[in-house]
Amino acid sequence: MVMSVKSCPDSWDIYSPPFVAVQVLSCNWVWIEWNWNFDNLAAPYWRFYWNGNRGAHMLLDGHRTDLIPSRCFLIPPHTPYTARQERPVWHFCLHFLTNPSRLYLAPGIYASSLTEPIRRLIGDLRKRVRAEKGSVISLKSALLTQALAQEALCSIAGDRLTLDRHDERIVRVLRLMESSLSSPHSIADLARSSGMCVNVFMRVFKEVTGHTPQNYFIGLRIDRAVRLLLSSRLSIEEIADECGFCDRYHFTHAFARLHGMGPAKFRRRHAHPMTVAQLE
Repeated sequence: MVMSVKSCPDSWDIYSPPFVAVQVLSCNWVWIEWNWNFDNLAAPYWRFYWNGNRGAHMLLDGHRTDLIPSRCFLIPPHTPYTARQERPVWHFCLHFLTNPSRLYLAPGIYASSLTEPIRRLIGDLRKRVRAEKGSVISLKSALLTQALAQEALCSIAGDRLTLDRHDERIVRVLRLMESSLSSPHSIADLARSSGMCVNVFMRVFKEVTGHTPQNYFIGLRIDRAVRLLLSSRLSIEEIADECGFCDRYHFTHAFARLHGMGPAKFRRRHAHPMTVAQLE
């Protein structure tokens, strides 16, 4: 007997959704006395914050956002906000990346009421951060951090999230650049891969990305360096080499221009005890 199967218009077999993966860099639950005072905290990764008590706020474009226990906050990559503290606070933070890396949400500070799923995940992770601090992270803790990142993206960012809508010709160039960070291509090679002449390519690239190809490529290298600083134990010299810089001096100079400090200081400031790179 042959069975007929009716198609379902709502089936995932009919429409395959885009694949989005989350890579968690760090998760921490910490008592901060008086040292949460920073200018321009822009970084190439997402941040999720929740504070257990009042006493800290963020500033962006002249607008103040208080971190209060009834709300949680999602901050997209490259958001140049300032952090300020008036009194000691309990601070929960999650840093993560997404793949595709060009999953886009406009820079800003996005606040949301503390939903029950997020409340439960934070509660579980607070206990685990304390229990596993300074040790190898359990598989369940790693999965919980990913679940929290995904829940934050869904419940806070929601429909405002988009995949990149770049000109397909520029997308090809960006993929080429991302695949060869240690061996840069000439402008002529990049223009050829886009199917445009050099002058048209330079103009369209700037219109789409807001940067020249040279500056965009340096930014890609520095983004890669940030990820290695936070998720690996490579030395500064090894990271410089991995990201295509000729030596530590040139790497430090380029890094400081974008982040206002050298890579060693950046690593010390942003390091967290519970780092998913420790998972074995």
